Amino acid sequence: MKILLTNDDGFGAPGLEKLYEVLSPLHDVTVVAPSSNRSGYSARITMERSMELISYGNDRYALDGSPVDCVIAAFRGLMKDCLPDLVISGINSGYNLGTDIMYSGTCGAARQSAVNGIPGVALSVAEKKESSGVYQFDAMAGFALKNLQQLKELCSFSGKKCSGELPYFVNVNGASSDAYKGVSFTSLCYRKYNDNVVSEVKDGRRFFTITGGGSIETQGDGNSDFAAAENGFISVSLVYPGGGCARQPESCAADFIL
Repeated sequence: MKILLTNDDGFGAPGLEKLYEVLSPLHDVTVVAPSSNRSGYSARITMERSMELISYGNDRYALDGSPVDCVIAAFRGLMKDCLPDLVISGINSGYNLGTDIMYSGTCGAARQSAVNGIPGVALSVAEKKESSGVYQFDAMAGFALKNLQQLKELCSFSGKKCSGELPYFVNVNGASSDAYKGVSFTSLCYRKYNDNVVSEVKDGRRFFTITGGGSIETQGDGNSDFAAAENGFISVSLVYPGGGCARQPESCAADFIL
C-alpha cells in the first residue's frame, strides 16, 4: 500500500518515527511532516510566504508549514503523479478526543486528506498515567499495521470524488499501553479546557497569553471516545470534516486485529 505519513508534533517526533519503523518494511511510505511542532494548528494553511522543503532521503521530507500544508504539498506536488492510497497522521503524543478534533493539527491533516478523496486516519495515544510526559507507541503502531485495509475501508469515499455527501476521516485513540482490550466504535465526547490566560500591560499596550495548563473537563456517555480509551479499548470514530460523528460503520469492531 502507498502511504503518506504526517503529524503535528513535527518531523522526527517519536510517534511518527515508530509508525515509519513499523510500516516502511512492508509498504511504500512517504513522510511529509512539519519541520517543527505545529500542535493546535487545526486546518491552518500557509499562504503568506513560501515554505522550505528539506529532504532527508528515503522519501522523508520536512516542510516549514502546518500539517495541512504537508498534505497539500504532497498531493499537489511531491505525489501528484501517484497519489497515496492512505494518509496516516500521528501517532500523536496525547489524546485527540471529542472537541479536540477542532484544534488538532493531527486531525487537521487527516481531514484534509478526506476532503480530497483520499482515506485519512488520525492516530493518538495518551501519556502513561504513572509517568507524566511519557508515551508508548508500539501497540498503536502495531494496530495500524495489522488493520491498514480495515481503516482504509472505513473512509467510504476512498479515491473517489465526493458525490453530494461529505467524506469523513477515521479518528483513533488509545492509552499508552502494551496491549488493548478490544476496539470500540465511538461517538465524540465534549471537552472543556479551562485554559489559563495571563494578562499584562507593557509600555501602555495590553497583552494576553494563553498558557494552557487548566484542568480538562470531559463529558460523554459510555459510548464516547473518552470512555473507550480510558477503559483500555482502542476508540475508533468516524468524523465529518466540519465536525460531528458520522453514522456507525456497517463493519463490526470484531473485524479488527489486536
